[in-house]
Amino acid sequence: MNLGETVKKKRKKLKLSRIKLAKLSGVPYQTIDNLESGRVTNPYIDTVAKIAEVFHIPLDLLYHIDSGRKMIDLPEDIIEILKREKTKYFLTLITSANIEGISDIKKLCEFLLSVGEKFGD
Repeated sequence: MNLGETVKKKRKKLKLSRIKLAKLSGVPYQTIDNLESGRVTNPYIDTVAKIAEVFHIPLDLLYHIDSGRKMIDLPEDIIEILKREKTKYFLTLITSANIEGISDIKKLCEFLLSVGEKFGD
């Protein structure tokens, strides 16, 4: 099951229409439609995060629900690094940079920031 199928399954389980999910998440209806229909297979991480928030599940659970994973398995030392203020500052600088061609790096940094916040003190 891909991400779009997972979103559709979870949305239907919660008895939400695509329109309702769009309103609750702030994600455009067309984006949700494209994701669920498979026209978009690699959405922006913030799009998925908004949908996961409506579903009240961690971002990684939405990505890994089809593989049976409940949480990402990060070593404790990596989690500790992600919780550091200097790491958060560095990742925030990258995500706010206006440099052409680094959109994938920005998405990764946003994801790492969210992991650091989730496991933060």
